[in-house]
Amino acid sequence: MLSLDLVGAFNNISHERLLHILKRKGFLKWLTDFIQSFLTARKTHIKFTGYKSNWIQTQTGIPQGSPLSPILFLFFILDLLEKFQSPNSGTLGFGFIDNTNLITWGDSTVENCRQLEAAHNYYAAWANRHGATFAPKKYQLIHFTRRRRHATTDLASTVRITGCKTAPQKTSMRILGI
Repeated sequence: MLSLDLVGAFNNISHERLLHILKRKGFLKWLTDFIQSFLTARKTHIKFTGYKSNWIQTQTGIPQGSPLSPILFLFFILDLLEKFQSPNSGTLGFGFIDNTNLITWGDSTVENCRQLEAAHNYYAAWANRHGATFAPKKYQLIHFTRRRRHATTDLASTVRITGCKTAPQKTSMRILGI
């Protein structure tokens, strides 16, 4: 399983793209109008010790802290998750808020890592089209096996993505939502 990290996920969502996705999924006009209103004319400011900026108009992103925001985010990445929802494909994708995970299975971890790299290539192309960015240095990889005696070298298989080598976690990994 490869756990992916989207950089600034909530901050970089295109309002136009999100509304397009919701309309394509059959959301009623009154609901997409409500969401458009929710996203329109938002402002923020930067504040830290001894400093507070003027208000800044935000043209992208969804507000963090709203109960609606995680739901909107999942709709935004729905195409990404739907690509890997068939168990027959050998790879499944699932997400919880802004954490996305890919899981694959096979006869060896070497082959599983190749499948994860191929799935990641699809994810990276999606991110490029949608103005999102993944942070490979924050990725986590873990291998699961039912075999009591598994070749140590096979369990040491890694994933190579954009110059980053993601080594497997030894015993555990935190997966949000599970």
